[in-house]
Amino acid sequence: MLKIKTEKMMGSELQPGNLFSTAGPEHWDTAGQNGSVGEKVYIFTGNYPVEDSEIYRIVIGVDYEATEKSPEIDALLTTITGKDRVETIQANKCTTCGATDLKFKDALSTKEYTISGMCQECQDKVFADPNG
Repeated sequence: MLKIKTEKMMGSELQPGNLFSTAGPEHWDTAGQNGSVGEKVYIFTGNYPVEDSEIYRIVIGVDYEATEKSPEIDALLTTITGKDRVETIQANKCTTCGATDLKFKDALSTKEYTISGMCQECQDKVFADPNG
């Protein structure tokens, strides 16, 4: 599921390529529930007419949902890693290395993240072919 976050700022703080809106959190907290949201999103190209206007930078991410495990298994994993697997996945972090820039090479790797909480780099290390 996509996660839309807003960051309040002044128009002069935008960088080319940023997504922005004049609609604030009251709109984005429910965005996607009532259909299209594109009519309120703009791409900054470097020419903002009113630089001292208050706007909202839009940050779009993915909201991962951890797979269900028995409480005993989750408790064991927390003991081993020192991190709560479900909370770490909900925070979009790696349970192994703590990385927050999560990008996966395919759907299977994304699914593995919801199971183990490991980022792509950690998955590649753990599941590496021992024969090269």
